[in-house]
Amino acid sequence: MQYYNAIIIVTAFAITCALSKLLVKRTSFISEKDSQYKTIFSCFLAIIAGLFSVALIFQATNKEALHNFIIEDHFLEWFGFFVLFFGFLFTGYYFIQIAKEEKKPFPLKGLTLFCLSAAFLFGAMEEISWGQRVFDIESGEFFKANNAQAETNFHNMVVGGVKLNKLIFGKLMFVFLLIHNVFWPLAMKKWDKVKTIHEKIGNFVPPWPQVIVFIIAALMVKLVDHKRHNELIEVTGSLHYLVSVIAVFGLGFGKEVKPKASKKAVCIFASAMGAVLLGLLIVFYIA
Repeated sequence: MQYYNAIIIVTAFAITCALSKLLVKRTSFISEKDSQYKTIFSCFLAIIAGLFSVALIFQATNKEALHNFIIEDHFLEWFGFFVLFFGFLFTGYYFIQIAKEEKKPFPLKGLTLFCLSAAFLFGAMEEISWGQRVFDIESGEFFKANNAQAETNFHNMVVGGVKLNKLIFGKLMFVFLLIHNVFWPLAMKKWDKVKTIHEKIGNFVPPWPQVIVFIIAALMVKLVDHKRHNELIEVTGSLHYLVSVIAVFGLGFGKEVKPKASKKAVCIFASAMGAVLLGLLIVFYIA
């Protein structure tokens, strides 16, 4: 049965890769000057469509397979960890590049990347409970008493009967994403002061094609009939920001002058995602 599930996953990703490449190639909504972005956006679209396709196919054919695909310590959660970890590496790299250009250890222009890099690292470590499940470390008394799953992490903490995962990583995160992806770009066009702050702290606007995909994914996630279906949107959001960072700082999306190593950034991203997906497939479905 595991080999059968592996075939489903491979087939779903193969189809979404082909369709994503064809869709991006035949549409003109991305400028030709951003040709490298077309490639990375195609990868982003293929991965998100592939994950959702696998979840929906398993839901229709084998509920147990869906459960195994989406539960903790399995394919989806570990993929989310690697997306966050690569996000930390890429943002850290681009922050260092800005620090070298500005000749300062902590330039104001790199503030956004520094904060995002820290957020990526925090998210990655939270996914694996700071190594607890990897190294089989027992939780301390504090986490046993205040964590909903008695794990060493913060997103499952319960404070005053309120689960932090729903408050901070749910509602507040939704507000942040709405502001940064929708209202912030509009505010930049309307008020010069907002644009000045944007440039001073090295902020970036996520490319609009990805924002549309993210919104569609957020609407579709309810179709997946599983209590942990929000894992899909969490992975989508993490990948959205990873690709956004590469697009803006590595590929110069929307800018006239493109970085010299833009093609290299795309190759590294595509190779890393391909290696992670293949590795997880082998570990959880073939080995």
